[in-house]
Amino acid sequence: MNAHSAPPDGPGIARHLAVLCLAIVVPVLVLAAALAGLYVAAERDRLGQAALRAATATSRALDLDLAGLVASVEILSLSPALRAGDLDAFDAEARQVRERLGVNVAMRDRGGQQLVNTRLPRGAALPRIQDFASDRRVAETGQPDISDLIAGATTGTPLFVVNTPLWRDGAVSHFLNFGVPPARVRQAIRDGGVTPGWSTTVLDRNGVVLADLGAPDPALGQRLQGDAWWRADPAEGLRWMVLPWQGEDRQLVAHVRSALSGWTVMVAVPARLATAPLRQSLAGLGALVAALLGLSAGLALLFARRIASPMARLAAAAQRLGQGEPEPFRTTGLREVDQAGQALADSAAESHRRQAEAEESAARLRLALEAAGFGRWEVDTRTGLASRAGHVIKPRPGLPLEGYPLEHFLREIVHPEDAAQVRASFDALLAGRATRHRTEYRAATPDGAGWIWVESYGGVVESDPATGAPIRISGVSRDISDRKAAEAQRRILLREIDHRAKNALAVAQSIVALTRADDPAAYAKEVNSRIAALARAHTRLAAEGWAAVDLRDLLADGLRPFGAVGLAEDEAAARILLSGDPVALPGDVATPVAMVMHELATNAAKHGALSVPPGRVEVAWTVDGTGLLHLRWTEHEGPPATPPAGRPQGARGFGSRMIDATIRHQLAGDYSLDWTATGLRCRISIPLRRAPSQGVGAGVT
Repeated sequence: MNAHSAPPDGPGIARHLAVLCLAIVVPVLVLAAALAGLYVAAERDRLGQAALRAATATSRALDLDLAGLVASVEILSLSPALRAGDLDAFDAEARQVRERLGVNVAMRDRGGQQLVNTRLPRGAALPRIQDFASDRRVAETGQPDISDLIAGATTGTPLFVVNTPLWRDGAVSHFLNFGVPPARVRQAIRDGGVTPGWSTTVLDRNGVVLADLGAPDPALGQRLQGDAWWRADPAEGLRWMVLPWQGEDRQLVAHVRSALSGWTVMVAVPARLATAPLRQSLAGLGALVAALLGLSAGLALLFARRIASPMARLAAAAQRLGQGEPEPFRTTGLREVDQAGQALADSAAESHRRQAEAEESAARLRLALEAAGFGRWEVDTRTGLASRAGHVIKPRPGLPLEGYPLEHFLREIVHPEDAAQVRASFDALLAGRATRHRTEYRAATPDGAGWIWVESYGGVVESDPATGAPIRISGVSRDISDRKAAEAQRRILLREIDHRAKNALAVAQSIVALTRADDPAAYAKEVNSRIAALARAHTRLAAEGWAAVDLRDLLADGLRPFGAVGLAEDEAAARILLSGDPVALPGDVATPVAMVMHELATNAAKHGALSVPPGRVEVAWTVDGTGLLHLRWTEHEGPPATPPAGRPQGARGFGSRMIDATIRHQLAGDYSLDWTATGLRCRISIPLRRAPSQGVGAGVT
């Protein structure tokens, strides 16, 4: 309001004095409630941040202990005895390490066979570890790894492993690891300090409890159920949840994921402690209400006598605002004073809000880049020096995060086949031919052993005011190696689908072309039956991923349309009996075998044991030491079997030609037929290790 503005219409000083008591109580109570709410929110935030700091401190203490173990196992991997291949001398050194560090030392080859294990006497039979996830990660990255909670190979007791690679001729040849009891984790987090009333828990990557200071030892090994939030980004945060091993009460949990081990450290604050500020605030607010109501009458007299006091406060507030020290304006009950004071307070609040929004926006941008896996980069065109942040292209000798030449990056880090197009993109920005930089290129890994795919996007963020020439170019990058691998896998899958489809169409074409068509109805029935058999085989292969299929499952699917199928011990309930050990039939062998079995079953249903009620068929198989699959088809209690007579060789039926061509030409096997008084007997031999070179039915004609 300026000197020329009309005074606002409304109650004057006289009316304010009439309602002075109410004007005093209500604003103060509202302000007190607001302050109480702010206090509760601030206390909860403070408690959450304190728990988060405690979790971070504990995680760092645990990482420090784990880093010591990693360093120790890496130092042990440099043992001269180990490099010389003297396992007896190395075993003695490893046992000394066990005595000093309290950990078990083991060494395995790439096949998982242990060569050294200090838990057992030297010379004792050592176990083989199959498909150990930590070994896979070490082999893939070439870096030390800390495993999740596992059962020891010799004792079955819970432990975790600190694993490091052993190199030979530039490749990982063996794994050296420490087997560490979980009690060490419990001691490490206890040494980090625990706030009274709080609890500390450590989970591995699978959500399994490694240690818990708020619960007894039985909590060890329990798995935290849910959506596996502990593996998702962000790496730290707060949440309300129930820890089952500590009871059914919800707790405020601060969680931090270790960058070294991938484990999650959780600090839990019981609800009674987390909600204590709210209870205290409500009690204080109640006391304040009672006090204000009791003092309102006396305060009315005081304010009536000191009507000039609000004006002085307003002047003081204006002065503090001018000095950059604003504070919330407390209402006085005078319209003129309140309006001026509120205007000042609103101005200060708006300024504070805009500053807070700017800080929050910057923080959100940093979080978004981290959560999305983006890195940030910037190039100063005046010096040719670049800088970057994030974890897309990690620091390495000769390539710090800041102050490195862009040309050095293009020459030493970018793949030689991609460097030209990346350089051309930057040149286009500098010359003004483009406004955005967007490229995909391969960058060397820190160990120089491989490449990752990087997508980079950016543009000019600062130009020379006089010439318009770019001064600073900035942008973001991200690792798209997984996407590139998925695209390559998709192309392979499409080629495989195309091959399978063409093969199936070729078989169907052979079936239609070579089935005898003397009777249209019989022709349609036979064609449909054979195509259905082909479809059943493909359905089973698709269910198994087109790699291999169990022979018993394949035969059961294909023979079920001809009668009840069972195992040898189910002879009373089945007409078709299957017997044999499990055999994994390669995908390219499965379909031909299914079609041969279909033709034998079709013949049995028309002319053999399955054409009469008491008849039954037994299919048995074995695999010999050379990888040769032996199949025996035996019909029982059927009509006498007789070989086809009066038909020249070239006039054989489709079934006979298909069986002969499939077994002998396509599968490089052999077979024999024996016509007996109780039905047909067929013996088939197929080499499993020889993949077919043609489609099913090839050579039938």
